[in-house]
Formats: sequence, structure tokens, C-alpha cells
Amino acid sequence: MLHEVGHVLLHPRRESFLDLDDQRDRTDPAELEADTFANNLLFPEGSSAEIAHASTIQDLIVIAARLGIGVPTVAGNAATSPASGTSSVGCDRRSPRPT
Repeated sequence: MLHEVGHVLLHPRRESFLDLDDQRDRTDPAELEADTFANNLLFPEGSSAEIAHASTIQDLIVIAARLGIGVPTVAGNAATSPASGTSSVGCDRRSPRPT
């Protein structure tokens, strides 16, 4: 939802804000900006690095509880962190991030 709010605030002249197509272009600068907007609001500074270094699902659960964010949202951040490959908690970091 915050991704879509990012579009409204960052791209006011865009024709469409709510895109339910899971196959959208992940290299589109407007999509990347909206993703960054949502991440910056959801995750405090430094938390993405902490999430990327989580070694178990339990670690992600603890981080989510501390941040007051849902576990699926934290797991999605782990799956799309800038590091390449697969994390130690089994998240494929190359998969598209659900919004």
C-alpha cells in the first residue's frame, strides 16, 4: 500500500497508480522510487542490514516483533535486499517483491 502512496506523492502526473499486475517492469524508475519510498517509511535506518544478516526464520520473527512490522513484510525485505543470491534463511533475493 505504501508503494502505491509513493506513486501518488512522487509521480502525480502518472495515469495509473494501482497496478495489480505482478509482472510489472521492476527496472522502471518510477517503480524503484515507489519501492524505496515504502521501504524508507517501513524500515528504520539500519534495520534492512539487520534483516539481511538474519540466519533463521526465528531471527526474522524477532526483528518483526521489535519493529512492529508483520513477519511477511520483514521476510519480503530479506528476499529483496541488495545482496545477491539466497540468504541463509532461504529467501531468494532475486525474486520480485510483492507490494
